[in-house]
Amino acid sequence: MEPALVPELLVESVAESIDFWCAACGFEILYERPEEGFAYVVLGDAHVMLEQAGVGRNWVTAPLERPLGRGINLQIAVPSIVPVVEGLHRAGRQLFMEPETKWYRTDRGEVGVEQFLVTDPDGYLLRFQSPANMLEINGERFQISTRPGHPGTYDYTWLTGPNPNYGFTESGPSTPTRSEADHHHAITTFLSGINPTTGYLD
Repeated sequence: MEPALVPELLVESVAESIDFWCAACGFEILYERPEEGFAYVVLGDAHVMLEQAGVGRNWVTAPLERPLGRGINLQIAVPSIVPVVEGLHRAGRQLFMEPETKWYRTDRGEVGVEQFLVTDPDGYLLRFQSPANMLEINGERFQISTRPGHPGTYDYTWLTGPNPNYGFTESGPSTPTRSEADHHHAITTFLSGINPTTGYLD
């Protein structure tokens, strides 16, 4: 079932856009009409239409001046931002905003995400976003995040600790995931070494 809202982006070169969206960001072409300079690309539940300006029938409300899409960013949900960041780095694409972990207040309470921003070849601003990993142990809540480009490296931020942004980092084998038991052990070991007076490791 197609989503109810699918953005259609006018681009200068649909071939260059396909190279960015598919080769670098991981989208796939669902279908295309080359004679119209049109491609429909998807990544999971994210759908985007790309249309080359001046080829088919374009609906243009004002002169197309770069960067296109001013004042809007397209949020794209992915299971993990790491493969997308790595694909963009391999393609030599510069990020508009480096990956960050951000918490937003919603109707479901505080929701954590890992996200970054990048512009496509025409200047459209894209915000790739994935759920942030969080684990609570003995009443203490930790944010767990991976480092793009450093497989096996995990940053643990102690969200409920007395010192803002304090935590620890662990590096291990270059495997894509760690089990919850591994995270539990790492956090428990960290907490056992905390000085109750300072809130820091001795």
